[in-house]
Amino acid sequence: MATQRLTFKLKNQLADLEKINGALENLRRQLGFSNKCKCETNLVLEELFTNIISYGYRDGGDHEVVLRIRIDPDQMYIEIEDDGVPFDPLTAEPPCLDTDVEAREVGGLGVFFARRFADQIHYERVGEKNIVKITKRFQNDHGSEHCPTAAKLG
Repeated sequence: MATQRLTFKLKNQLADLEKINGALENLRRQLGFSNKCKCETNLVLEELFTNIISYGYRDGGDHEVVLRIRIDPDQMYIEIEDDGVPFDPLTAEPPCLDTDVEAREVGGLGVFFARRFADQIHYERVGEKNIVKITKRFQNDHGSEHCPTAAKLG
C-alpha cells in the first residue's frame, strides 16, 4: 500500500465531529484495520477536537481546525492544528479514578482517554498555532469489535 494523505478543514463546531467519524469509517473499510482501532482513534480525535471547540476559543468567532492524516502500511499519523489558546494536552493532570463518579470533578477524562488510546502524542506551539501529532498503529485483530469502555481502563 502506498502512503496516503488526507486533509480536512473543520469548523470550530461540534457538528464537524460527524466528518471525523465518517472519514475514519471510510478508511477502516478501505484499508481493513479493525473496528477497535477505528473506535479508539475516533475517541482520541473526538476528545481532542471537543476540547479545542469547548476551551480553545474565547472570541466566539469562526475558526478553522485542520486535521491531517497520513497513512502508512502499519500505522496512521494524525496532526490537529488549531489557532486556539495554547494548550498542551500532555501537561493535563490525570483524573482521580479512585473517587466515586458522583464525587469526581467534571472534566479531565477526555485528555486521559486520548492519551490512553493513542500510541504516541506530541504537542508543540508554532507561532499562534497548537499542533498535536498522534500516532496510532493499525490493529488487524479479529477480537473484540466493540469500542473501548471505561471498564477496560484499569
